Amino acid sequence: MAEMSFLEKIFVNSIFLDLLHNYIVMPSFSRFIGNVEGKVLEIGCGKGTTTLEIATNNPRAKITAIDYDEDQIKLAIKKSPFNKIENISFEQGDATKLRFKSSSFAYVFELNAFHHIKNYEKAMDEVYRVLKKDGKFFVMDMRVPFWIYGEAYFTRKKFEEKLEDKGFTVEKSKGIWWFYIKARKA
Repeated sequence: MAEMSFLEKIFVNSIFLDLLHNYIVMPSFSRFIGNVEGKVLEIGCGKGTTTLEIATNNPRAKITAIDYDEDQIKLAIKKSPFNKIENISFEQGDATKLRFKSSSFAYVFELNAFHHIKNYEKAMDEVYRVLKKDGKFFVMDMRVPFWIYGEAYFTRKKFEEKLEDKGFTVEKSKGIWWFYIKARKA
């Protein structure tokens, strides 16, 4: 994995992106995932904007949110009202080397993170490992990161094929440039 560049951090941490996520992206993603409860892992939480939305809409979920960039984790803890929300914990982590036990989570969320992971297939292996049987993997990512530099480039179709190669069953998928996928661990 790679840490974000200075310019990318400015964009990712901007009020513009917060507004985009809060009013367009996350309402759509929340409808896509429905209600979740139990243990949830969020990969690539950044400053915690998406984490807060998931936690607020799913109070019976216990969310562990990780990001490779330690500065983003510090920002999530410092700048967010998470001390008032008991169902979130933040930590630095590498999606290609998750520290969690096998079959630990009912759900894993990847929100615009895998295009930052050069070996995103290794991260898929790790997601499969930490998910419980019949656990759900929800993906929200971009076909081509058209405004930022990415470590990996994939289409939705290619991403789905890789998931199926890893043993996932793709249950639902939509979008072209910005896409959503729901996959289940068999």
